[in-house]
Amino acid sequence: MIKAAPEEPTPAEIQEGITKLRYMQFRERLSSSGHFGFRLEMVKAGKNSISKDETKTISSKADIQLSFHKFLNGRTEVWAACLERLKHLRTALEASEWFRLHELVGSSLLFVYDAEEESKLGIWMIDFAHANKVPVTLDHRKEWEEGNYEDGYLYGLDSLIEIWQDLYNT
Repeated sequence: MIKAAPEEPTPAEIQEGITKLRYMQFRERLSSSGHFGFRLEMVKAGKNSISKDETKTISSKADIQLSFHKFLNGRTEVWAACLERLKHLRTALEASEWFRLHELVGSSLLFVYDAEEESKLGIWMIDFAHANKVPVTLDHRKEWEEGNYEDGYLYGLDSLIEIWQDLYNT
């Protein structure tokens, strides 16, 4: 936090330390996760890569789309196939009983395609270290409040699909 925004922490936080919740909320405000429900962690596409440090402050729809354009490098076939896979993933998650009973904290989507053979592509859910079974049925679109277990996964996926869809429709 101090590295990204030296004026952000209070003197007490500098002295005593910053809690994980406070850091996560700060990071959400700094990136796209507060508004869109997801953030980019890294974009790697040959010369068009965006570093992990650079992605920390990507927060606007325009900046997200610019990052996706760099990742796709003009490959509209890859864009269309990824859009189809994202929609299929959303449908599968909405129908999944397992998904409704688990919170997914820190889970990610990994996008990969072969630049030589564009039909070889995939989008995978990864990072399940903090997937926890919960005592309630989750919506995954409700806003998180302390104790409600909501992770916003579908809210973020809905936003991602909308932004991805608009990449070549604008």
